[in-house]
Amino acid sequence: MKTIKAGPVYELQATDALIFDVQRTLSSLLEKRNALQSSIDRCDSILSLVRRVPVELWRDIFSHCLSTHRNPIISYSEAPLLLTHVCSLWRSIALTTPQIWTRIYVPVFSTAKDPIWAVTPTHLDRPELSDFFADKMEYRCTMVQEWLGRAGSLPLSISLTMQSGEPLQPIHRQLLDIIIQSLDRCQHLELMLIMMGEAQNILMRVGAAQLPKLHELNIYLLRASMEMVEGSGLFTTPSLRKLSIVYLPMRGSNDSFFAPLNWRNLNSLSIGSSIPLGWVHRLLRHCPYLVYCNLKMKDGGSVPNFEPILLPDLRKLCIYQECLNVDNLYSTLGAPGLRTLDCFEIWSARNGTPPSILRLLPGITTLQKLVINPRVFNKREIEECFMLASSIKHLVLGSTIDNNRWTICYLDVDHLASLTTEHFSDFGIDAPRLLLPNLEILEAYGPPLTDKELLDFITKRLDPLVHLTSRLESVMATFDRVKQMDIRRQVEYHARVVGVKIFGLELTYKKINLFQGLSPSLGLINDRSSRRH
Repeated sequence: MKTIKAGPVYELQATDALIFDVQRTLSSLLEKRNALQSSIDRCDSILSLVRRVPVELWRDIFSHCLSTHRNPIISYSEAPLLLTHVCSLWRSIALTTPQIWTRIYVPVFSTAKDPIWAVTPTHLDRPELSDFFADKMEYRCTMVQEWLGRAGSLPLSISLTMQSGEPLQPIHRQLLDIIIQSLDRCQHLELMLIMMGEAQNILMRVGAAQLPKLHELNIYLLRASMEMVEGSGLFTTPSLRKLSIVYLPMRGSNDSFFAPLNWRNLNSLSIGSSIPLGWVHRLLRHCPYLVYCNLKMKDGGSVPNFEPILLPDLRKLCIYQECLNVDNLYSTLGAPGLRTLDCFEIWSARNGTPPSILRLLPGITTLQKLVINPRVFNKREIEECFMLASSIKHLVLGSTIDNNRWTICYLDVDHLASLTTEHFSDFGIDAPRLLLPNLEILEAYGPPLTDKELLDFITKRLDPLVHLTSRLESVMATFDRVKQMDIRRQVEYHARVVGVKIFGLELTYKKINLFQGLSPSLGLINDRSSRRH
């Protein structure tokens, strides 16, 4: 047996030796393969498409990564800071691209309210919270300084918000000093000064010489005196061309007109608070180069004279009218190049007189978009309005903040019906035509229509047998009722017939739970404190 066993033992030893040699060779080959693969990967990385993209193209791409509706915030969740945390290549490119660091949003205060006592942490025995917020503010100061430094010498856009009137701490003053030192490069400045306090006073005392390049100022100033506004250099900067003020304070007398000399060069002006009609006369005459103007008018102030107010460059005019006696203003206003007119007149200001816009429209021949409050028109007046504005392509009836039904004043008036009724002679031709022959876009908020009536309106404006210069291409309507029927397929069919490939139809209805009345918990009061014991 030993002799028989000796043979397999020898053969097993030889096999193990062979396996060891093979494993050693395999390990060597695997190491060699991994080294070769690593070398290939490095070459592929160098030759990758990402690395072959020119740096200037990356800079352009990064510029389009920034938010378009506001300035970027100091957060790694969005560009430009996000771009520095993707890879080393992107980081190096982002940090050396000044144009992506020219815009910034900075909240000055960083405080927390205690959920029980509703006071700031500095008034509590919570030193750890105070240290936490102090560290945050120190970090913010560092980031703002580095951010603005990366922009180099390029013009800046700075948004600053202060929603607290608390006394400034040294760290807050440090942050304000960093921003104020950069104002000489600021081209666009947005200030949200909600509460009065030391921070507001510091910013309102900024002199015009500190803002030599300021081109656009948007200021949300809810609490301030006229003396503070008149003494601020923010409104008298030499390069100012665009100005937006949410609240413009006034003195006791409505005749105390405020308009610095440099406002004469403005091409964009928006004032959110109501200003006297007399001011409006003076203001429009004082700013002859306006391209965009947004004002809210109320009664008051003496009208200086009735000389023509010429605004040859005006393209968009937005008027919210809360006053009477504006006919003289509209009859003297000359805006031959006006493209968009948003004239929203409230019913209480009419006092039985025709809508004031009827005095303004005859002098405008280039109008493309018209926004009106349909609730102040009767049938005859709305038809006259449409006849005078026959050039418009975009009509807006109502507004998003006023969705009440149009028929609050005239219960039997459907203004859209005027656009499907043929009229004679008003266009200088014998054949009847529909009003607004160029209409392509319609927006309506709170129209007193059924879905069937809306469908009939759209099909009438799409009818190839009706003589129109342009066909309806888009309808957006918001109803204060539930959906009655689906008209989308019929609209798409009629649109294709007249060659409108894509018809924009956006309808919004009120959502109502029809089964709420069947709920087994209907009328149940869940508040335990209301139960009797």
